[in-house]
Amino acid sequence: MIQSGSELHSNKFEKDSHEIYKELLNSYLKAANSSAWKSKNDILVERLSFLPTDPFSKRLMELFDYEYVVQSKSIHTIIEKSLLIRQQLEPEMRYIKVRERYFYLPFIARNSKLRSLKVYNNEGELCYHLKCSVKLKLSKLLVYLNPLNTNSSAADIYIFKQKIIKHKRLEIYNYSKFINLSVTSRKSYYDFFCDYYAKLQFRKDIKSDTIARANLEEHFRPSSQALEEILNLSSSQQVLWGYFLFKLIGFKLRINAEVSSLTRFLMIVNKANFKEYRNSYFYKLASKAPYIKENPNLISDLKIIREQFIKSNLPTKDIDDEIAKLLKEK
Repeated sequence: MIQSGSELHSNKFEKDSHEIYKELLNSYLKAANSSAWKSKNDILVERLSFLPTDPFSKRLMELFDYEYVVQSKSIHTIIEKSLLIRQQLEPEMRYIKVRERYFYLPFIARNSKLRSLKVYNNEGELCYHLKCSVKLKLSKLLVYLNPLNTNSSAADIYIFKQKIIKHKRLEIYNYSKFINLSVTSRKSYYDFFCDYYAKLQFRKDIKSDTIARANLEEHFRPSSQALEEILNLSSSQQVLWGYFLFKLIGFKLRINAEVSSLTRFLMIVNKANFKEYRNSYFYKLASKAPYIKENPNLISDLKIIREQFIKSNLPTKDIDDEIAKLLKEK
């Protein structure tokens, strides 16, 4: 648990928040370049930077907006104030009140038919009101009272109708994964504010079209030197490069991307005639990708592709996972 104010100074907080910001940005860039999200950037930003909506979290975010962003107070001071707010809110009990009234009618058992049902929330506000009415069927009553009739019952005499007079929808909150009213760890509050601050910066920056385009170009548009390095790779290494590049932008081979698509892509990169792509060596290798070589040689090629991804500032997690899997099988 982080206790001292010196450990929570602004420089460290800004740095930790920026790390979360970079993760959000990388996720955005990966998704935004896929066909699934190209026309839904606003929804993508909303999902990546979604904030809690419960009253406690909202109060803390308002505190941060004013005291850190406007007044430049230390994050340590803000966390201490947050813990005081938690103490004030913690004892609050929440409950509902239910009031029921019943019909008292001949032939009807006591407390069996509702006349009115009212539900009040913690603040005494009427949230739900069910009102019932009853009508007597005279024709059914005469039949019932006829001693010769044995088929009707007392329940046939009455018609009960229910009507909802008031119905207030419940408000459902989304809670933070870091804090709630039972959490007292200062580290949890520190993480909460890091996450919030990073998402504020992300929303502010990414909604600028200029910044979004610049980031996309920086991450996904290869330089002429990078393209030349790709062309210098062997055919099998190019297939691996294309396979993991497709996967990175949301196209999984043989699931939502055809082998033919990967083959034609590689032939275009190599400025080759792709009309006869099915007869190409690329197609033969792509049909087996990523397992296009024996284990040791495949690991060696994957490491080369990993270096290419690093040079292009692209995430290498998918390649790392595959290498780790092959090493286990050795």
